[in-house]
Amino acid sequence: MSFHMKQQLPKITDKTLLRRALATLKYPLTEHQQPVEVRGYDREILQTRCELVVSRADTGLGADIGFHQEQDGSFTLVSDSYAIGNLSEIMTSLKRTYEEEKAIARAQTLGYRVASRGRWIQRGEEQYLQLIVRR
Repeated sequence: MSFHMKQQLPKITDKTLLRRALATLKYPLTEHQQPVEVRGYDREILQTRCELVVSRADTGLGADIGFHQEQDGSFTLVSDSYAIGNLSEIMTSLKRTYEEEKAIARAQTLGYRVASRGRWIQRGEEQYLQLIVRR
């Protein structure tokens, strides 16, 4: 029996930035007009249907990773944590990359060209992204 995971991603609200983050992480994403089934371990079908799906066939992971957009605009990650042992690491990496994409988009909006994605800096309990930008 698998453990089906449905976790709110509170900071992820922009579909374009989510798509960019997944592309940066090299996760092939399929977008559907209508929500589709998300596959868990073996032949299991998870209860929540999703509009955005990273297929296990494309990644070699033990289950699909789906993203369901809630009514408030935020995205919920839907997957099978039993079938994907490192799902929490994938989520951490996705959240961090999403924040990077968000910062890059903001810099571009302000008229900057991003020369380098930069690096994350830890100061006390806080983490900051240091980008290298040019006008």
